[in-house]
Formats: sequence, C-alpha cells, structure tokens
Amino acid sequence: MKNTVSRALIALIVVGGAVSANADVLLDTYAGDAPGFQANGWIVATWQYMSRPFSVTGSYTLDSIELPLGNFNDNTGVYDVSICADNAGVPGTVLESFAVNVTTGNGVVSSYLLNSALNPLLTTGTYYVTATTTDANLNGGWGWNNANNTGDQQFSTDGGGTWNNFNSTDVAVRVMGTSTTVPEPASMAVLGLGALALVRRRRTAK
Repeated sequence: MKNTVSRALIALIVVGGAVSANADVLLDTYAGDAPGFQANGWIVATWQYMSRPFSVTGSYTLDSIELPLGNFNDNTGVYDVSICADNAGVPGTVLESFAVNVTTGNGVVSSYLLNSALNPLLTTGTYYVTATTTDANLNGGWGWNNANNTGDQQFSTDGGGTWNNFNSTDVAVRVMGTSTTVPEPASMAVLGLGALALVRRRRTAK
C-alpha cells in the first residue's frame, strides 16, 4: 500500500508539471476547411498596417505566433510582425517583433510559425498582433480565415500613428503561451498528508 500511494502521488506531481509546461491557446482564428486560411486577406503595405487585438486572462509567457502572409509582388518582401501591449485601445509598447521574409509569388499565401525568443510575460489584459512593413517591395496581405468569420480588427494608414477599429472578415492568427501558474504549496502539502495518513492506517491494520 505504501508503494502504491507513493507512486500515485509522484504521478500526480509529474502530470501537474507537464500540464503547466504545455502551451495554451491564447488566440486561434484559423477556421473552416484546411488549412484554415485563404489567399484573400487585408492588405499590408507601407501605406497600410493591420492589427488584431485579443484578450488574455491569467498569466502566460509567449511561445509562438502563427499567421498566413503573402506578397503579391513577384519578389522578396519583409513583414514586421509584433505583439504589442495595450495603449488605451490601440497597439502600444512592442513586447517582441519578428522579421518575416516572404518569398511567395503573386497570389500565394503561406502560414508562418514564429517562435518566441524573448518569451514576454502576458498578464490579464488586451494585446495586439500587428503586421507592418517599411519594405517598398512588399505589397502583401494577411490572409483571412477560411470560414469567413468576422472579428474586431484595426488598420492604420499613417505608419501606426493612429488606428481605426472595424469589424469584418477576420484574419487567421494563432497565439500560443505557457501558463506561469504553479500548484499552490498548501495543496501539495494536503496531498502529502493524505498519503501519509493512508500509510499509517495500513500499518495499524497490520
């Protein structure tokens, strides 16, 4: 009985640790038939930036951002994809930025997985995934989801100086994070005491 209780307790601790280490979905608007996005989307160029707000409840470190991007010119272009903190309802401080080289040809949109190197902390509140560029070679787009679902988005035509809210066909984007919440020590102590009590009862019965 002692060995059984010990194994069960250890297994619970290991599984609990594994759960906290697994990435959680903070935002996922990929939808519809595979691959969940389409070649149509909102224009991203030097004259138009795009933003997709989302809300976080809890505390997480950023793992990755995935989104479909295309370049409708037949050359290489560079997107700047960022995750930003909130500044009174618009994108504020950049928490992490990714340079995405897009080499797809005219009308081709591909999904790009961007793994976080900084793993910024995201606590309860609003955040923004933005797609911008200062590359004149880029005349591209952020692909819509493949179900034509609508969502709250923003666009800027002055380099991010001002942002305009609108609700229309939603872009596809997936944000993954790892929870920073750990089991409370008191809870683990109760489990340990419970296991110890079972062992003692077993010994008394003998």
